[in-house]
Amino acid sequence: MSESDLSNSASGRVYIIIRQAILDRTYRPEDRLSRSALAKAYGTSQTPVREALLRLEREGFVHVKPRSGTEVAPIDPVAVHGAHFLRRALEVDVVGRLAKAPDVRDLSGIETALEANASQADTEQDLSFHRALFSALGMEALLDQLQPVLGPLPRCHALRQSHGVSVSEHRRIFDLIKASAATGAVNAMAAHLVADIEDLERLRRGFPDMFAE
Repeated sequence: MSESDLSNSASGRVYIIIRQAILDRTYRPEDRLSRSALAKAYGTSQTPVREALLRLEREGFVHVKPRSGTEVAPIDPVAVHGAHFLRRALEVDVVGRLAKAPDVRDLSGIETALEANASQADTEQDLSFHRALFSALGMEALLDQLQPVLGPLPRCHALRQSHGVSVSEHRRIFDLIKASAATGAVNAMAAHLVADIEDLERLRRGFPDMFAE
């Protein structure tokens, strides 16, 4: 589900706000998230807040503890490795398929995402490029189903603060897809995604409070 679709519901809007606050470390691991306080802060009832927190729990952003409240979850390195394995397998295949299907693909959504990336250094804008790749194949629903598994990756990306590098790499991947250079596009995507793992130990040393031991 795209961010614009989410923002059409109260729970979706609360989800987006809390998720971004976790990504930018306004809310940090072990911070308590009070449903009543959040509802008051965001001008809504507790029901949308509860729904948003349950979704964030499925994606690994928070722990909802019965009778003891909700806490921001640390990033689980094991989950990062699993998410990277799945994401690499899927996205490398997706760009290969796009590069091999010039007559049936619609790349306009990817172009739009790239333009947004260039104008705003934001983790969500970065993710919009990767979502647009799936959308170009009509597979955005699959990405939504996998989101709970992929949840740790945007948190690592937010810590890396590598927007400038990401934008140039996205542009290269897109140019190779447009040129129907399948091997180049596959290799470029694989190289782009390897940073998820290569940077993990550096991030754990630099932000020890953000990770589970």
